[in-house]
Amino acid sequence: MLTFNNKRIYLACGHTDMRKQINGLAAIVESSFKLDLYAAALFVFCNRARDRIKILEWDSDGFWIYFKRLEKGHFKWPAVNENEVTMTLSSEDFSHLLGAPKVAQKLKRQELKIGQPNESINLQGLNVEHLQAILNSTATTIPPKLNQPQLNSARF
Repeated sequence: MLTFNNKRIYLACGHTDMRKQINGLAAIVESSFKLDLYAAALFVFCNRARDRIKILEWDSDGFWIYFKRLEKGHFKWPAVNENEVTMTLSSEDFSHLLGAPKVAQKLKRQELKIGQPNESINLQGLNVEHLQAILNSTATTIPPKLNQPQLNSARF
């Protein structure tokens, strides 16, 4: 897991072409953001759909690039502002940003409730096989209604 170790975290507002690799992202940091590429910092980029991020980090002798693709959900990402192309975040805020899609998924997910069926089972008129099937089954299903004519498979 990614650790921040009190590093500055810079977010690239808006979207970035995710086809860019280390050299392309480094060029954005130096030319557009006017930031020191070799500082103890994380530079974070997001795609247009907000389901992928890349993080560029200098590690004293080379660059690391981290990539995350969400299977569900989107990152809450700031749009480009005319005054601001980057923004800085604290480690705590960045952790919340990365965890936000998981929280949204949990809130949207419908919990499955296992319980009794809505209809009550009328045990009168059931034969012994149906009663044994009901008592032996682990599922809470309603047996077929007996008042309806049963189809005979031998007769067409």
